[in-house]
Amino acid sequence: MNSNLKVNTSDNRTKLLNKRLCDLDLCIEGAWFEPLIKRVKRELRGRGLLFFPNLWLSDEWFCMEGHTGLALPFYLCNKDLLKMEKLFIGPVDGGSEMQFIKTLRHEVGHAIEHAFELQNHPLRIKYFGGTNSKVYPKHYSPVRYSKRFVINLEDNYAQSHPDEDFAETFAVWLQSKSKWKKKYKNWPALHKILAMDQMMKEISGQNPKRLNAKPVDELSTMNQTLKTYYQNKIKQQRKYKFKVYDDDLRGQFLKSQGAVKAEKYLKTHKKDLLHSVSVGVGLPKYRLETIYKQIYIKAKSLDLYVKSNQIETHKEMLDLFTKTSLQFIEENQHRIYM
Repeated sequence: MNSNLKVNTSDNRTKLLNKRLCDLDLCIEGAWFEPLIKRVKRELRGRGLLFFPNLWLSDEWFCMEGHTGLALPFYLCNKDLLKMEKLFIGPVDGGSEMQFIKTLRHEVGHAIEHAFELQNHPLRIKYFGGTNSKVYPKHYSPVRYSKRFVINLEDNYAQSHPDEDFAETFAVWLQSKSKWKKKYKNWPALHKILAMDQMMKEISGQNPKRLNAKPVDELSTMNQTLKTYYQNKIKQQRKYKFKVYDDDLRGQFLKSQGAVKAEKYLKTHKKDLLHSVSVGVGLPKYRLETIYKQIYIKAKSLDLYVKSNQIETHKEMLDLFTKTSLQFIEENQHRIYM
């Protein structure tokens, strides 16, 4: 890993943003997550699976249809790039040890399905559907709290497509058997895990039927600058934009100077408000973060202050946050984009 990539000053950040992705000089070896890759390899060997996919760096996680290798996002290799990804984009897939493990297990599930040609296995078709039974959607609207699907990655990702359902179930299966047997007891999803268990027993100790691990969209072939990469990604995120109206916020706070600034109040009560609204509208907290951030930015830009009666302010703020979140849902902006 190149330790010279620093973004602790604006000058260094500008220089880095003007670099092409292919010139970033990053590698998987020596990265903070390398021990986690070794951990997943041990988990596979512990289940009798001899295969592990070829890994390379690209601009996102993926395992292409029919491929037996998988790509990791480049920004995970460097702490400064990881900070920039969080700064410009927000939550990072695989940005923590737990998230990385979960995502890697998922992608390995895709690679194993391709390597052992399990797409047409009777159990695969029975419990997950055929690989071509459903076109990949541009977005999906998950059913919260459904027990027909396992939960590994965020956004109820198993519900997006049968192929993702398979990979998510594999990721859960690869964990301790005692854990998933207890967690998914009496869930319809348990039948899928047991089917996965049977399929994995059948390929235990075997070599893959096919290998197609040639890197695709490898980082070394990407000529766009880091700045262009972020511009394109931010443009994609605009699908989630919504409006927080000035008049709505002025109704909850005061324009004239008071004892406490609205931005400070919102920081202090963030955890409580996120929890209350998450329970009330059925959206996970991390998705409500986007809405809360817009409210915070707007309140700060309007230079608003808290009313003297903070109990009343808290109730009105909860109502506004709930109202805005429900609007987010009604406009179908709660759909998860693929």
